Amino acid sequence: MSYHAAGMKLHITNGDVAAELIRSTDLEGLVLPWRDVLHEGPVPAGLAPAELAELRSDFLAELGGTDRGPIRQDFAARDATLARLGESDRIVLWFEHDLYDQLQLIQILDRLADSAVGELELIVIDEHPSVERFRSLGQLTPAQLSALYPQRQPVTVAQLDLARRAWRAFGSPGLEALRDLATATPDLPLLAPALRRHLEQFPSVDNGLGRTEQQVLTALVGGPLRAGELFRDQQAAEAAPFLGDTTFWTYLRRLAVGAEPLVELSPADSFGDTMVALTSAGGRVSKGEADQIALNGIDRWFGGVHLQGHRVAAAYRFDARL
Repeated sequence: MSYHAAGMKLHITNGDVAAELIRSTDLEGLVLPWRDVLHEGPVPAGLAPAELAELRSDFLAELGGTDRGPIRQDFAARDATLARLGESDRIVLWFEHDLYDQLQLIQILDRLADSAVGELELIVIDEHPSVERFRSLGQLTPAQLSALYPQRQPVTVAQLDLARRAWRAFGSPGLEALRDLATATPDLPLLAPALRRHLEQFPSVDNGLGRTEQQVLTALVGGPLRAGELFRDQQAAEAAPFLGDTTFWTYLRRLAVGAEPLVELSPADSFGDTMVALTSAGGRVSKGEADQIALNGIDRWFGGVHLQGHRVAAAYRFDARL
């Protein structure tokens, strides 16, 4: 990486698709894709960046069944880029409204809050006039993306403060602060609904399923479906889709194991063609007649919360009626 006398311009965005789109425009500057699925796996508060990067690298390698070495190298290069920022540099953050993006955004703002960055600017959208159902920056053309650049706004002290509080709350072993933030975040208005969606992934008071898992079982009540069809159903059921197909596949595999599996998977040559069928236990759980955690237990991280065993206290369960 090289610096110019007038400083460096750096665009940070949510992954490779958006990064390549920015690179295809006439916008100057380096582009840094932020590659982490923060809504899955451990993200405990209080770790130094290097410690968290190591923890996340190990988790993501296990999640994707890949070598952790390249992931660690990517995170090290990412963090080194942030560490080299200076007072003459301009950083532009490009993000969307969904849970995946909003968690990345608060992590980055928390990381940059004490950095000596010359200019820190933000572009966050949840709709676009040319897209009927906006889901991602990747739906835009290079020209449409370039047209967003003049709309960027300086990041305020209030936004940095909110991001720090939200990042600490996300990594906390308790949920009180996170529940408060999921109600309203006026300085980052798209953050609250994203945090609410994160809370919906916690075990339900009704049957121990998170919202995504419940949507899977509900879709299967009418009969078996291919995994690809289920994934499309999942995307359609979300106001702001955030799960990728690799992560969704881990949900299906988790539902298919345990003392009383909730689904059966019929192996096929590809994820999309795998047949998924509801079991009798899955039928009972989907209707609230049994509890998934009581049947099969849980060992799962939600940010800073680690749930284990065959019992989960009411404080860590989601109640859609509240």
